[in-house]
Amino acid sequence: MDRRRFVSLAGASLGSLLTQRLWAEQVRMAVSLDKFYFALVADTHIIDDYYVKGSENGAEDNESILLTTPRLTSARDLINSLNPAIEQVFLIGDYFHNYPSTDYDFYFKNNTRLDNAKTITDGFKMPVHLGFGNHDYDVRRVSRR
Repeated sequence: MDRRRFVSLAGASLGSLLTQRLWAEQVRMAVSLDKFYFALVADTHIIDDYYVKGSENGAEDNESILLTTPRLTSARDLINSLNPAIEQVFLIGDYFHNYPSTDYDFYFKNNTRLDNAKTITDGFKMPVHLGFGNHDYDVRRVSRR
């Protein structure tokens, strides 16, 4: 970054801070002593019948990925049964394991890992928030241009 770009960005940042009262709405939040219960579930890597078995890096990964669907189902059932109740679930990173096809129509004609993941997720009794990981959006066989 050259000096001109740096000064320009610094000036814009300073200007936004000085005019913040004009465009920002201040919200006062009530402080609550109540507890908030949530669950974090990461790297579920849901697969489907199109998954190529044995395509992972090692024996442990190859065995483990075949259990992803029953593991997320078990986690969902456990989370649903907890008392006090969980209020929100966050599924973070690698919700499903890669894309089985680069053909857009494939996903309308077949039951894929996206459908499997949604079916399991629909069984949660509370709101679920997704945070995708590299396996959820990286399609190596498709040009990024």
